[in-house]
Amino acid sequence: MVTIKGQNLRILVGASAAQLRCLAAAQSCTAHVSMMLEDAATKSDGDEWTRNEPVGLAWDVDCDALIVTSDASAMISSMLVVGHTYTVRFSQTTGAQNRTQVTSRLQLTGTAILDSLELAAQVDDNATYRAHFTGSGELSQHA
Repeated sequence: MVTIKGQNLRILVGASAAQLRCLAAAQSCTAHVSMMLEDAATKSDGDEWTRNEPVGLAWDVDCDALIVTSDASAMISSMLVVGHTYTVRFSQTTGAQNRTQVTSRLQLTGTAILDSLELAAQVDDNATYRAHFTGSGELSQHA
């Protein structure tokens, strides 16, 4: 059995699918897809149990990364603006710095809003950032 290591999954972000760039120096990334439910219980149901019905799907992506001084990461971090919409891809990567996309079954792409960007710097520790993207519309899986 061949496994995929964590360093081979990355988040790519860009103004469009043609402009996707790997978020440099990522330490972790997570893609989350969930079912949205609505309570459909009525007063006449007469019990305490909820009657959940699916009403849609939601998705989001998180990335934790080091802030480094390379040109690539400076370009990426300067383009991250809270409230802006981006094309986001959760994808398998390869190459010297694991930034080149590989076509795989794990490739998820969609449009998302950067709703949170957190920068952290502590004495004698690496500076980091955390970016959270909330999906806006369909998340497609590529084969």
